[in-house]
This record gives sequence, C-alpha cells and structure tokens, in this order.
Amino acid sequence: MAAVSESSLAIGPVGHNVLENVRRLRLAQGLSAQQLADRIAERGGKLDRPAISKIELAKRRVNVDDLAELAEALGVAPADLIAAAPDCRQCHGAPPAGFQCRVCGAAL
Repeated sequence: MAAVSESSLAIGPVGHNVLENVRRLRLAQGLSAQQLADRIAERGGKLDRPAISKIELAKRRVNVDDLAELAEALGVAPADLIAAAPDCRQCHGAPPAGFQCRVCGAAL
C-alpha cells in the first residue's frame, strides 16, 4: 500500500467552504458534533463525532458520501455546503479575538 502524501490531504477552497458551512449550520441549529453524528447514524450514515470534528478542523477531507450524509442531517442540499458561506450580519466573519459569534459560529 502506497503512503499518502501530506499534500494529497490538503483541503482546497471548496473543502474550506464545506467545513465552514458544516460548522455554521451545526451551531445555528444548536447541535453539538455528537448530536450531528447521532442524526447521521439515525439515517444510516457512518460519520461519527471524531470524523465531524476533524472535518471542522480541516484535518479530514470530505468525500461525496460524507457530503451527502452531512447535508441530509443538516437539512440542506449538498450544494449549500459547497457554496461560499454568506457574510454574517453580526460579525462579518471576524468576531473579536478570543470570541465566537453566536450567529454564524465564526471564531478567531
């Protein structure tokens, strides 16, 4: 089995859109990563809490099956996870350092 290079695991701009949207939508729905994982499991999906955390931290790539599971559990279309996140009316994506926006979930 060939070793996987670190560059092959790099997350591109669309991948970053997905991780930002998953986190934003999860927090907007008041869900913990475990609760999202439970929703996915109830629908027969395989993503667990550690996988969701790794996705949100850009430590795990999302494949099309993951994208479908996440979208269904969050009640959105897969395209909504791929699209650039809308600008937050509260913090505009840049909350004060050390704080997390209660509207979009952004944190610096």
